[in-house]
Amino acid sequence: MPEDMPAESLTTCLQTGTSGSRFPYVVALGLVVLLVGVRMWTGAGFGFQDQFGPAGRPTVASGFLKNPDDNLSYAAWAEQARNGRVVFEDLFTTMPHPRVFVNLYFLLVGNVSRVLNVPVTAVLILFGICGAALTVILAFRVALLLGFPETAARWGTIFAAFSSGFSGLMILINKVAGTGLPAVAADLDYQDALLLSTFFAYPYHSVALAGMALLIAALLSRERSNEQERGLGTLLVVPILALILSWTRPHEIAMLAGTYGLYVLLLMGSRDSAWTRSLKLLVIIGCAALPALVYYHSLERLDVWVYIAQLSGDHPRERWFWLIGYGAALPFAILGSVLCFRNAQWSRGRWFALWIGLLVVFLVVLPIRQTKICDGGHFPMTILAGLGFSCLLERVSRVPGTWARWLCRVGTASCCVLFFITVPFLLSEYSAHRFPSELKQVAADVGRLSGRGEWPPTVLCNTEAGKILPAIRGVRVFAGHWALTPEFDLKQEDLVAAGVEPAESNGIHPRFEAFSRLLTVNRFDYVLLKRQVPAMQFVPHIPPLQLVHDYGTYRLYQMKTVPISKK
Repeated sequence: MPEDMPAESLTTCLQTGTSGSRFPYVVALGLVVLLVGVRMWTGAGFGFQDQFGPAGRPTVASGFLKNPDDNLSYAAWAEQARNGRVVFEDLFTTMPHPRVFVNLYFLLVGNVSRVLNVPVTAVLILFGICGAALTVILAFRVALLLGFPETAARWGTIFAAFSSGFSGLMILINKVAGTGLPAVAADLDYQDALLLSTFFAYPYHSVALAGMALLIAALLSRERSNEQERGLGTLLVVPILALILSWTRPHEIAMLAGTYGLYVLLLMGSRDSAWTRSLKLLVIIGCAALPALVYYHSLERLDVWVYIAQLSGDHPRERWFWLIGYGAALPFAILGSVLCFRNAQWSRGRWFALWIGLLVVFLVVLPIRQTKICDGGHFPMTILAGLGFSCLLERVSRVPGTWARWLCRVGTASCCVLFFITVPFLLSEYSAHRFPSELKQVAADVGRLSGRGEWPPTVLCNTEAGKILPAIRGVRVFAGHWALTPEFDLKQEDLVAAGVEPAESNGIHPRFEAFSRLLTVNRFDYVLLKRQVPAMQFVPHIPPLQLVHDYGTYRLYQMKTVPISKK
Protein backbone atom coordinates (compact mmCIF):
# COMPACT_ATOMS: atom_id res chain seq x y z
CA MET A 1 0.00 0.00 0.00
CA PRO A 2 1.40 3.41 -0.83
CA GLU A 3 3.08 5.21 2.02
CA ASP A 4 1.12 8.40 1.43
CA MET A 5 -2.28 6.74 1.91
CA PRO A 6 -4.17 8.37 4.80
CA ALA A 7 -3.93 6.38 7.99
CA GLU A 8 -7.02 4.88 9.57
CA SER A 9 -7.56 4.06 13.20
CA LEU A 10 -8.12 0.45 14.19
CA THR A 11 -11.65 1.26 15.32
CA THR A 12 -12.56 2.76 11.96
CA CYS A 13 -11.04 -0.21 10.17
CA LEU A 14 -13.07 -2.66 12.22
CA GLN A 15 -16.29 -0.74 11.71
CA THR A 16 -16.16 -0.09 7.99
CA GLY A 17 -13.03 -1.57 6.50
CA THR A 18 -10.89 0.16 3.90
CA SER A 19 -13.49 -0.44 1.21
CA GLY A 20 -16.61 -0.48 3.35
CA SER A 21 -17.31 -4.07 2.28
CA ARG A 22 -19.83 -6.17 4.18
CA PHE A 23 -18.35 -9.33 2.72
CA PRO A 24 -16.45 -10.50 5.84
CA TYR A 25 -19.57 -10.18 7.97
CA VAL A 26 -21.50 -12.35 5.54
CA VAL A 27 -18.75 -14.99 5.64
CA ALA A 28 -18.58 -14.78 9.44
CA LEU A 29 -22.35 -15.20 9.63
CA GLY A 30 -22.12 -18.27 7.41
CA LEU A 31 -19.45 -19.72 9.71
CA VAL A 32 -21.59 -19.05 12.79
CA VAL A 33 -24.56 -20.75 11.12
CA LEU A 34 -22.37 -23.77 10.38
CA LEU A 35 -21.02 -23.89 13.95
CA VAL A 36 -24.47 -23.58 15.47
CA GLY A 37 -25.99 -26.03 12.98
CA VAL A 38 -23.45 -28.76 13.71
CA ARG A 39 -23.97 -28.31 17.45
CA MET A 40 -27.71 -28.62 17.08
CA TRP A 41 -27.49 -31.52 14.62
CA THR A 42 -25.19 -33.57 16.88
CA GLY A 43 -27.03 -32.64 20.06
CA ALA A 44 -23.87 -31.20 21.60
CA GLY A 45 -25.66 -28.01 22.55
CA PHE A 46 -23.84 -24.97 23.86
CA GLY A 47 -22.44 -26.07 27.20
CA PHE A 48 -25.46 -25.37 29.38
CA GLN A 49 -25.36 -29.04 30.49
CA ASP A 50 -29.12 -29.42 29.90
CA GLN A 51 -29.74 -26.67 32.45
CA PHE A 52 -32.90 -25.67 30.59
CA GLY A 53 -33.90 -29.15 29.41
CA PRO A 54 -36.21 -31.75 30.97
CA ALA A 55 -34.99 -33.54 34.08
CA GLY A 56 -34.34 -37.26 34.28
CA ARG A 57 -32.05 -37.67 31.30
CA PRO A 58 -29.42 -40.41 31.84
CA THR A 59 -26.65 -38.36 30.23
CA VAL A 60 -25.82 -34.68 29.91
CA ALA A 61 -24.15 -32.95 26.95
CA SER A 62 -20.97 -31.16 27.98
CA GLY A 63 -21.13 -29.01 24.85
CA PHE A 64 -17.84 -30.17 23.36
CA LEU A 65 -17.58 -31.78 19.94
CA LYS A 66 -14.01 -33.08 20.04
CA ASN A 67 -11.29 -33.85 22.54
CA PRO A 68 -13.42 -33.45 25.67
CA ASP A 69 -10.46 -34.21 27.96
CA ASP A 70 -8.61 -31.01 27.10
CA ASN A 71 -11.74 -28.88 26.86
CA LEU A 72 -12.92 -30.05 30.27
CA SER A 73 -9.50 -29.22 31.69
CA TYR A 74 -9.92 -25.64 30.43
CA ALA A 75 -13.32 -25.55 32.11
CA ALA A 76 -11.66 -26.73 35.33
CA TRP A 77 -9.36 -23.68 35.34
CA ALA A 78 -12.35 -21.38 34.78
CA GLU A 79 -14.36 -23.19 37.46
CA GLN A 80 -11.72 -22.19 39.98
CA ALA A 81 -12.22 -18.57 38.99
CA ARG A 82 -15.97 -19.06 39.42
CA ASN A 83 -15.23 -20.27 42.95
CA GLY A 84 -13.34 -17.07 43.70
CA ARG A 85 -9.76 -18.02 42.86
CA VAL A 86 -7.41 -15.66 41.04
CA VAL A 87 -4.39 -17.98 40.94
CA PHE A 88 -5.10 -21.58 39.97
CA GLU A 89 -3.90 -25.08 40.86
CA ASP A 90 -4.04 -28.44 39.10
CA LEU A 91 -7.27 -30.15 40.17
CA PHE A 92 -6.46 -33.40 38.38
CA THR A 93 -3.91 -34.62 40.93
CA THR A 94 -3.57 -35.06 44.68
CA MET A 95 0.18 -34.47 44.57
CA PRO A 96 1.07 -31.39 46.64
CA HIS A 97 1.99 -28.41 44.48
CA PRO A 98 1.83 -24.63 44.67
CA ARG A 99 -1.14 -22.65 43.37
CA VAL A 100 0.72 -20.55 40.78
CA PHE A 101 -1.08 -20.74 37.42
CA VAL A 102 -2.43 -17.43 36.09
CA ASN A 103 -4.67 -17.01 33.04
CA LEU A 104 -6.65 -13.86 32.34
CA TYR A 105 -9.11 -15.54 29.99
CA PHE A 106 -10.10 -18.29 32.42
CA LEU A 107 -10.40 -15.64 35.10
CA LEU A 108 -12.83 -13.74 32.85
CA VAL A 109 -14.83 -16.85 31.93
CA GLY A 110 -15.20 -17.94 35.54
CA ASN A 111 -16.40 -14.56 36.74
CA VAL A 112 -18.84 -14.14 33.85
CA SER A 113 -20.16 -17.61 34.63
CA ARG A 114 -20.71 -16.68 38.28
CA VAL A 115 -22.41 -13.37 37.47
CA LEU A 116 -24.76 -14.90 34.88
CA ASN A 117 -25.26 -18.10 36.90
CA VAL A 118 -24.55 -20.37 33.93
CA PRO A 119 -22.00 -23.20 33.60
CA VAL A 120 -18.46 -22.20 32.65
CA THR A 121 -18.72 -24.56 29.67
CA ALA A 122 -21.51 -22.39 28.25
CA VAL A 123 -19.42 -19.23 28.56
CA LEU A 124 -16.43 -20.99 26.98
CA ILE A 125 -18.45 -22.20 23.99
CA LEU A 126 -20.36 -18.98 23.36
CA PHE A 127 -17.17 -16.93 23.61
CA GLY A 128 -15.54 -19.43 21.25
CA ILE A 129 -18.22 -18.93 18.60
CA CYS A 130 -17.82 -15.16 18.88
CA GLY A 131 -14.04 -15.58 18.65
CA ALA A 132 -14.38 -17.62 15.46
CA ALA A 133 -16.55 -14.94 13.83
CA LEU A 134 -14.19 -12.16 14.89
CA THR A 135 -11.16 -14.04 13.54
CA VAL A 136 -12.78 -14.33 10.11
CA ILE A 137 -13.79 -10.65 10.04
CA LEU A 138 -10.27 -9.63 11.02
CA ALA A 139 -8.76 -11.84 8.30
CA PHE A 140 -10.39 -9.54 5.73
CA ARG A 141 -9.29 -6.39 7.56
CA VAL A 142 -5.72 -7.59 7.99
CA ALA A 143 -5.43 -8.42 4.30
CA LEU A 144 -6.52 -4.89 3.43
CA LEU A 145 -4.13 -3.38 5.97
CA LEU A 146 -1.33 -5.35 4.32
CA GLY A 147 -2.22 -3.57 1.10
CA PHE A 148 -3.64 -6.63 -0.69
CA PRO A 149 -6.40 -6.17 -3.29
CA GLU A 150 -9.94 -6.64 -2.06
CA THR A 151 -10.28 -9.77 -4.21
CA ALA A 152 -7.35 -11.30 -2.36
CA ALA A 153 -8.89 -10.24 0.95
CA ARG A 154 -12.17 -11.91 0.01
CA TRP A 155 -10.50 -15.20 -0.90
CA GLY A 156 -8.36 -15.08 2.23
CA THR A 157 -11.49 -14.61 4.32
CA ILE A 158 -13.19 -17.60 2.70
CA PHE A 159 -10.09 -19.76 3.22
CA ALA A 160 -9.84 -18.65 6.87
CA ALA A 161 -13.46 -19.58 7.51
CA PHE A 162 -13.93 -22.81 5.59
CA SER A 163 -10.71 -24.30 4.17
CA SER A 164 -9.05 -27.51 5.28
CA GLY A 165 -6.30 -29.83 4.05
CA PHE A 166 -5.78 -32.82 1.75
CA SER A 167 -6.79 -35.64 4.11
CA GLY A 168 -10.17 -35.99 2.40
CA LEU A 169 -8.49 -36.28 -0.99
CA MET A 170 -6.11 -38.94 0.30
CA ILE A 171 -8.99 -40.90 1.83
CA LEU A 172 -10.83 -40.84 -1.50
CA ILE A 173 -7.71 -41.95 -3.39
CA ASN A 174 -7.19 -44.84 -0.98
CA LYS A 175 -10.80 -45.95 -1.35
CA VAL A 176 -10.89 -45.70 -5.14
CA ALA A 177 -7.40 -46.98 -5.96
CA GLY A 178 -7.00 -49.30 -2.99
CA THR A 179 -3.71 -47.68 -2.00
CA GLY A 180 -2.35 -47.24 1.49
CA LEU A 181 -1.21 -43.64 1.27
CA PRO A 182 -1.00 -41.59 4.48
CA ALA A 183 -4.43 -40.05 4.88
CA VAL A 184 -5.30 -38.73 8.33
CA ALA A 185 -3.13 -35.64 8.75
CA ALA A 186 -3.19 -32.38 10.68
CA ASP A 187 -6.50 -31.22 9.24
CA LEU A 188 -8.30 -34.19 10.86
CA ASP A 189 -5.98 -35.35 13.63
CA TYR A 190 -4.45 -32.12 14.99
CA GLN A 191 -7.54 -30.04 15.59
CA ASP A 192 -5.80 -26.81 16.67
CA ALA A 193 -3.54 -26.64 13.59
CA LEU A 194 -6.13 -25.27 11.15
CA LEU A 195 -8.65 -22.51 11.75
CA LEU A 196 -11.86 -24.37 10.85
CA SER A 197 -11.15 -27.40 13.01
CA THR A 198 -10.10 -25.10 15.84
CA PHE A 199 -13.40 -23.24 15.64
CA PHE A 200 -15.29 -26.51 16.13
CA ALA A 201 -13.03 -28.35 18.55
CA TYR A 202 -11.48 -25.71 20.81
CA PRO A 203 -13.54 -22.69 21.93
CA TYR A 204 -10.64 -21.47 24.09
CA HIS A 205 -8.22 -21.53 21.15
CA SER A 206 -10.76 -19.71 18.97
CA VAL A 207 -10.75 -16.76 21.36
CA ALA A 208 -6.95 -16.81 21.42
CA LEU A 209 -6.90 -16.71 17.61
CA ALA A 210 -9.25 -13.72 17.67
CA GLY A 211 -6.94 -11.99 20.14
CA MET A 212 -3.95 -12.71 17.93
CA ALA A 213 -5.77 -11.40 14.85
CA LEU A 214 -6.83 -8.28 16.72
CA LEU A 215 -3.24 -7.64 17.82
CA ILE A 216 -2.03 -8.08 14.22
CA ALA A 217 -4.65 -5.62 13.00
CA ALA A 218 -3.64 -3.14 15.69
CA LEU A 219 0.04 -3.51 14.76
CA LEU A 220 -0.59 -2.92 11.07
CA SER A 221 -2.90 0.00 11.81
CA ARG A 222 -0.25 1.55 14.07
CA GLU A 223 2.40 1.02 11.39
CA ARG A 224 0.40 3.14 8.98
CA SER A 225 -0.19 5.97 11.44
CA ASN A 226 1.95 9.10 11.41
CA GLU A 227 4.28 10.03 14.22
CA GLN A 228 2.06 13.02 15.01
CA GLU A 229 -0.87 10.77 15.86
CA ARG A 230 -0.85 10.32 19.61
CA GLY A 231 -4.41 9.19 20.22
CA LEU A 232 -5.19 6.86 23.07
CA GLY A 233 -6.03 4.05 20.65
CA THR A 234 -2.76 4.17 18.74
CA LEU A 235 -0.67 4.38 21.90
CA LEU A 236 -2.31 1.83 24.19
CA VAL A 237 -4.10 -0.74 22.03
CA VAL A 238 -0.98 -2.67 21.00
CA PRO A 239 0.58 -3.10 24.48
CA ILE A 240 -2.78 -3.88 26.09
CA LEU A 241 -3.62 -6.54 23.50
CA ALA A 242 -0.13 -8.03 23.72
CA LEU A 243 -0.38 -8.14 27.51
CA ILE A 244 -3.80 -9.82 27.48
CA LEU A 245 -2.82 -12.36 24.81
CA SER A 246 0.42 -13.27 26.57
CA TRP A 247 -1.42 -14.01 29.84
CA THR A 248 -4.13 -15.93 27.95
CA ARG A 249 -2.24 -18.23 25.59
CA PRO A 250 1.51 -17.70 25.18
CA HIS A 251 2.06 -19.87 22.08
CA GLU A 252 0.53 -17.38 19.63
CA ILE A 253 2.21 -14.29 21.03
CA ALA A 254 5.63 -15.98 21.00
CA MET A 255 5.45 -16.80 17.29
CA LEU A 256 3.88 -13.45 16.45
CA ALA A 257 6.62 -11.49 18.22
CA GLY A 258 9.39 -13.70 16.81
CA THR A 259 8.29 -13.37 13.20
CA TYR A 260 7.66 -9.65 13.59
CA GLY A 261 11.21 -9.34 14.90
CA LEU A 262 12.48 -11.03 11.72
CA TYR A 263 10.40 -8.57 9.70
CA VAL A 264 11.99 -5.63 11.53
CA LEU A 265 15.43 -7.06 10.79
CA LEU A 266 14.45 -7.28 7.14
CA LEU A 267 13.52 -3.58 7.17
CA MET A 268 16.69 -2.55 8.95
CA GLY A 269 18.52 -1.77 5.71
CA SER A 270 16.12 1.06 4.90
CA ARG A 271 16.41 2.86 8.27
CA ASP A 272 13.42 5.00 7.33
CA SER A 273 10.42 6.12 9.36
CA ALA A 274 8.58 2.84 8.67
CA TRP A 275 11.48 0.87 10.15
CA THR A 276 11.58 3.16 13.19
CA ARG A 277 7.86 2.69 13.84
CA SER A 278 8.15 -1.09 13.41
CA LEU A 279 11.11 -1.24 15.79
CA LYS A 280 9.20 0.72 18.42
CA LEU A 281 6.23 -1.61 18.05
CA LEU A 282 8.48 -4.65 18.42
CA VAL A 283 9.90 -3.23 21.66
CA ILE A 284 6.37 -2.54 22.91
CA ILE A 285 5.23 -6.09 22.16
CA GLY A 286 8.33 -7.55 23.75
CA CYS A 287 7.97 -5.52 26.94
CA ALA A 288 4.30 -6.41 27.22
CA ALA A 289 4.66 -10.13 26.52
CA LEU A 290 8.01 -10.97 28.09
CA PRO A 291 6.84 -11.11 31.75
CA ALA A 292 4.18 -13.72 30.95
CA LEU A 293 6.52 -15.79 28.76
CA VAL A 294 9.20 -15.80 31.47
CA TYR A 295 6.65 -16.62 34.14
CA TYR A 296 5.14 -19.55 32.25
CA HIS A 297 8.60 -20.87 31.46
CA SER A 298 9.53 -20.72 35.15
CA LEU A 299 6.56 -22.94 36.02
CA GLU A 300 8.17 -25.79 34.11
CA ARG A 301 10.70 -26.18 36.93
CA LEU A 302 8.09 -26.74 39.64
CA ASP A 303 6.68 -30.07 40.79
CA VAL A 304 3.57 -31.22 38.91
CA TRP A 305 3.84 -28.32 36.47
CA VAL A 306 6.90 -29.90 34.87
CA TYR A 307 4.76 -32.90 33.83
CA ILE A 308 2.17 -30.59 32.28
CA ALA A 309 4.79 -28.70 30.29
CA GLN A 310 6.45 -31.86 29.00
CA LEU A 311 3.30 -33.67 27.89
CA SER A 312 1.07 -30.84 26.70
CA GLY A 313 3.70 -29.27 24.45
CA ASP A 314 5.40 -32.35 23.04
CA HIS A 315 3.57 -33.40 19.86
CA PRO A 316 6.09 -34.58 17.22
CA ARG A 317 4.69 -35.46 13.81
CA GLU A 318 6.05 -36.63 10.46
CA ARG A 319 6.62 -34.17 7.61
CA TRP A 320 3.78 -35.58 5.51
CA PHE A 321 1.43 -34.94 8.41
CA TRP A 322 1.79 -31.19 7.92
CA LEU A 323 2.11 -31.13 4.14
CA ILE A 324 -1.13 -33.06 3.72
CA GLY A 325 -2.77 -31.31 6.65
CA TYR A 326 -2.28 -27.76 5.41
CA GLY A 327 -3.31 -28.82 1.92
CA ALA A 328 -3.70 -26.26 -0.85
CA ALA A 329 -3.30 -23.34 1.54
CA LEU A 330 0.44 -23.96 1.93
CA PRO A 331 1.53 -23.86 -1.75
CA PHE A 332 -0.71 -20.88 -2.47
CA ALA A 333 0.63 -19.15 0.63
CA ILE A 334 4.16 -19.75 -0.65
CA LEU A 335 3.08 -18.21 -3.96
CA GLY A 336 1.67 -15.25 -2.05
CA SER A 337 4.93 -14.94 -0.13
CA VAL A 338 6.91 -14.77 -3.38
CA LEU A 339 4.57 -12.08 -4.67
CA CYS A 340 5.07 -10.03 -1.50
CA PHE A 341 8.83 -9.99 -2.09
CA ARG A 342 8.47 -9.22 -5.79
CA ASN A 343 5.95 -6.38 -5.48
CA ALA A 344 6.74 -3.33 -3.37
CA GLN A 345 3.04 -2.51 -2.95
CA TRP A 346 2.60 -5.72 -0.98
CA SER A 347 5.80 -5.37 1.03
CA ARG A 348 3.97 -5.40 4.36
CA GLY A 349 2.98 -8.97 3.57
CA ARG A 350 6.62 -9.98 3.96
CA TRP A 351 5.98 -10.30 7.69
CA PHE A 352 3.49 -13.09 6.99
CA ALA A 353 5.85 -14.56 4.38
CA LEU A 354 8.53 -14.88 7.06
CA TRP A 355 5.96 -16.40 9.38
CA ILE A 356 5.09 -19.08 6.83
CA GLY A 357 8.76 -19.68 6.09
CA LEU A 358 9.52 -20.22 9.77
CA LEU A 359 6.52 -22.51 10.10
CA VAL A 360 7.75 -24.64 7.19
CA VAL A 361 11.22 -24.82 8.72
CA PHE A 362 9.86 -25.89 12.11
CA LEU A 363 7.32 -28.44 10.90
CA VAL A 364 8.69 -29.76 7.62
CA VAL A 365 12.43 -29.15 7.44
CA LEU A 366 13.49 -29.96 10.99
CA PRO A 367 10.74 -31.03 12.24
CA ILE A 368 10.56 -29.94 15.88
CA ARG A 369 8.75 -31.72 18.72
CA GLN A 370 7.28 -28.59 20.34
CA THR A 371 4.74 -28.05 17.58
CA LYS A 372 2.44 -25.94 19.77
CA ILE A 373 4.62 -22.94 18.96
CA CYS A 374 3.18 -23.05 15.42
CA ASP A 375 -0.45 -22.79 16.57
CA GLY A 376 -2.03 -19.79 14.87
CA GLY A 377 0.16 -20.05 11.78
CA HIS A 378 -2.81 -21.01 9.63
CA PHE A 379 -4.18 -17.47 10.00
CA PRO A 380 -1.39 -15.73 8.03
CA MET A 381 -1.26 -18.75 5.73
CA THR A 382 -4.87 -18.33 4.61
CA ILE A 383 -4.38 -14.60 4.02
CA LEU A 384 -1.32 -15.20 1.84
CA ALA A 385 -3.14 -18.07 0.12
CA GLY A 386 -5.89 -15.60 -0.75
CA LEU A 387 -3.32 -13.36 -2.41
CA GLY A 388 -1.77 -16.24 -4.33
CA PHE A 389 -5.11 -17.63 -5.48
CA SER A 390 -6.46 -14.23 -6.55
CA CYS A 391 -3.34 -13.61 -8.63
CA LEU A 392 -3.83 -17.02 -10.26
CA LEU A 393 -7.39 -16.07 -11.13
CA GLU A 394 -6.20 -12.77 -12.58
CA ARG A 395 -3.64 -14.56 -14.75
CA VAL A 396 -6.24 -17.06 -15.95
CA SER A 397 -8.57 -14.24 -17.00
CA ARG A 398 -5.84 -12.97 -19.35
CA VAL A 399 -5.08 -16.31 -21.03
CA PRO A 400 -5.62 -15.91 -24.79
CA GLY A 401 -7.94 -18.28 -26.64
CA THR A 402 -11.34 -19.55 -25.60
CA TRP A 403 -10.41 -23.21 -25.15
CA ALA A 404 -7.20 -22.44 -23.28
CA ARG A 405 -9.05 -20.04 -21.00
CA TRP A 406 -11.70 -22.65 -20.25
CA LEU A 407 -9.08 -25.29 -19.49
CA CYS A 408 -7.35 -22.88 -17.12
CA ARG A 409 -10.66 -22.10 -15.45
CA VAL A 410 -11.36 -25.80 -14.92
CA GLY A 411 -7.91 -26.24 -13.41
CA THR A 412 -8.41 -23.23 -11.16
CA ALA A 413 -11.82 -24.49 -10.07
CA SER A 414 -10.24 -27.85 -9.22
CA CYS A 415 -7.64 -26.07 -7.10
CA CYS A 416 -10.43 -24.22 -5.33
CA VAL A 417 -12.23 -27.48 -4.56
CA LEU A 418 -9.06 -28.83 -2.99
CA PHE A 419 -9.27 -26.13 -0.30
CA PHE A 420 -12.58 -27.55 0.93
CA ILE A 421 -12.49 -31.25 0.01
CA THR A 422 -11.82 -32.40 3.58
CA VAL A 423 -14.58 -30.32 5.19
CA PRO A 424 -17.28 -33.06 4.90
CA PHE A 425 -14.89 -35.59 6.45
CA LEU A 426 -14.05 -33.11 9.19
CA LEU A 427 -17.69 -32.46 10.05
CA SER A 428 -18.37 -36.19 10.19
CA GLU A 429 -15.74 -36.46 12.94
CA TYR A 430 -17.79 -34.37 15.37
CA SER A 431 -20.26 -35.79 17.86
CA ALA A 432 -21.71 -34.69 21.15
CA HIS A 433 -19.70 -35.58 24.23
CA ARG A 434 -22.00 -36.65 27.04
CA PHE A 435 -21.44 -37.68 30.65
CA PRO A 436 -23.69 -39.36 33.25
CA SER A 437 -26.23 -36.91 34.63
CA GLU A 438 -25.69 -38.37 38.09
CA LEU A 439 -22.32 -36.63 38.18
CA LYS A 440 -24.06 -33.25 38.17
CA GLN A 441 -25.92 -34.23 41.34
CA VAL A 442 -22.72 -35.63 42.81
CA ALA A 443 -20.97 -32.32 42.18
CA ALA A 444 -23.86 -30.39 43.72
CA ASP A 445 -23.89 -32.60 46.84
CA VAL A 446 -20.13 -32.34 47.28
CA GLY A 447 -20.39 -28.57 47.05
CA ARG A 448 -23.29 -28.48 49.52
CA LEU A 449 -21.61 -30.75 52.06
CA SER A 450 -18.26 -28.97 51.81
CA GLY A 451 -19.89 -25.56 52.30
CA ARG A 452 -17.42 -22.81 53.04
CA GLY A 453 -14.86 -25.18 54.50
CA GLU A 454 -11.47 -26.00 53.05
CA TRP A 455 -11.75 -25.82 49.25
CA PRO A 456 -11.38 -27.64 46.97
CA PRO A 457 -12.55 -30.95 48.45
CA THR A 458 -10.79 -34.08 47.19
CA VAL A 459 -12.71 -36.97 45.64
CA LEU A 460 -11.52 -40.51 44.93
CA CYS A 461 -13.31 -41.72 41.81
CA ASN A 462 -12.71 -43.46 38.51
CA THR A 463 -11.16 -41.55 35.61
CA GLU A 464 -14.54 -41.11 33.89
CA ALA A 465 -15.80 -39.02 36.81
CA GLY A 466 -12.31 -37.59 37.25
CA LYS A 467 -12.59 -35.82 33.90
CA ILE A 468 -15.94 -34.25 34.76
CA LEU A 469 -16.01 -33.22 38.43
CA PRO A 470 -13.20 -30.62 38.28
CA ALA A 471 -14.88 -29.01 35.26
CA ILE A 472 -18.40 -28.72 36.67
CA ARG A 473 -17.68 -28.02 40.36
CA GLY A 474 -13.97 -27.37 40.75
CA VAL A 475 -13.20 -30.32 43.05
CA ARG A 476 -9.89 -32.16 43.17
CA VAL A 477 -9.59 -35.76 41.95
CA PHE A 478 -6.94 -38.47 42.11
CA ALA A 479 -6.68 -38.89 38.33
CA GLY A 480 -8.59 -37.52 35.37
CA HIS A 481 -6.40 -36.09 32.60
CA TRP A 482 -3.57 -37.63 30.60
CA ALA A 483 -1.33 -34.54 30.94
CA LEU A 484 -2.58 -32.79 34.08
CA THR A 485 -2.38 -35.98 36.16
CA PRO A 486 1.34 -36.75 36.62
CA GLU A 487 2.10 -40.37 35.78
CA PHE A 488 -1.47 -40.85 34.63
CA ASP A 489 -0.99 -44.46 33.49
CA LEU A 490 0.42 -45.46 36.88
CA LYS A 491 -2.43 -43.70 38.67
CA GLN A 492 -4.90 -45.60 36.53
CA GLU A 493 -3.23 -48.86 37.52
CA ASP A 494 -3.53 -47.83 41.17
CA LEU A 495 -7.26 -47.27 40.67
CA VAL A 496 -7.64 -50.68 39.04
CA ALA A 497 -5.68 -52.36 41.84
CA ALA A 498 -7.87 -50.61 44.41
CA GLY A 499 -11.03 -51.75 42.63
CA VAL A 500 -12.18 -48.19 41.88
CA GLU A 501 -11.58 -48.40 38.14
CA PRO A 502 -13.17 -51.30 36.24
CA ALA A 503 -10.62 -54.11 35.90
CA GLU A 504 -9.19 -54.79 32.47
CA SER A 505 -7.23 -57.70 31.05
CA ASN A 506 -3.91 -56.30 32.28
CA GLY A 507 -3.16 -58.81 35.00
CA ILE A 508 -4.03 -56.41 37.85
CA HIS A 509 -6.39 -57.88 40.45
CA PRO A 510 -8.26 -55.61 42.89
CA ARG A 511 -7.09 -55.93 46.51
CA PHE A 512 -8.34 -54.47 49.75
CA GLU A 513 -4.78 -53.49 50.71
CA ALA A 514 -4.47 -51.31 47.60
CA PHE A 515 -7.81 -49.62 48.35
CA SER A 516 -6.86 -49.03 51.98
CA ARG A 517 -3.44 -47.68 50.97
CA LEU A 518 -5.04 -45.17 48.58
CA LEU A 519 -7.24 -43.85 51.39
CA THR A 520 -4.34 -43.74 53.84
CA VAL A 521 -1.75 -42.04 51.64
CA ASN A 522 -4.13 -39.51 50.09
CA ARG A 523 -6.38 -37.23 52.05
CA PHE A 524 -9.77 -37.79 50.45
CA ASP A 525 -12.90 -36.04 51.60
CA TYR A 526 -15.23 -38.16 49.48
CA VAL A 527 -15.20 -41.49 47.67
CA LEU A 528 -17.38 -41.97 44.59
CA LEU A 529 -17.87 -45.55 43.43
CA LYS A 530 -19.89 -47.26 40.73
CA ARG A 531 -22.14 -49.97 42.13
CA GLN A 532 -20.51 -52.85 40.26
CA VAL A 533 -16.80 -52.09 40.91
CA PRO A 534 -14.81 -54.44 43.20
CA ALA A 535 -14.15 -51.65 45.71
CA MET A 536 -17.80 -51.80 46.80
CA GLN A 537 -17.05 -54.99 48.74
CA PHE A 538 -14.20 -53.22 50.55
CA VAL A 539 -16.35 -50.32 51.80
CA PRO A 540 -17.92 -52.17 54.81
CA HIS A 541 -14.42 -52.73 56.17
CA ILE A 542 -13.64 -48.99 56.15
CA PRO A 543 -15.69 -47.47 59.04
CA PRO A 544 -14.75 -43.85 58.17
CA LEU A 545 -16.66 -44.16 54.89
CA GLN A 546 -20.27 -43.13 55.41
CA LEU A 547 -22.84 -43.26 52.66
CA VAL A 548 -24.09 -39.85 51.57
CA HIS A 549 -26.35 -40.79 48.68
CA ASP A 550 -27.11 -43.64 46.33
CA TYR A 551 -27.70 -42.19 42.86
CA GLY A 552 -28.36 -45.50 41.15
CA THR A 553 -25.19 -46.01 39.16
CA TYR A 554 -22.91 -44.18 41.59
CA ARG A 555 -22.67 -44.08 45.35
CA LEU A 556 -21.09 -41.16 47.20
CA TYR A 557 -19.34 -41.71 50.53
CA GLN A 558 -17.94 -39.11 52.89
CA MET A 559 -14.68 -39.80 54.69
CA LYS A 560 -14.86 -39.15 58.42
CA THR A 561 -11.66 -38.47 60.36
CA VAL A 562 -11.34 -41.77 62.25
CA PRO A 563 -8.69 -44.47 61.85
CA ILE A 564 -9.05 -46.88 58.94
CA SER A 565 -9.54 -50.46 60.05
CA LYS A 566 -7.72 -53.48 58.72
CA LYS A 567 -9.63 -56.20 56.94
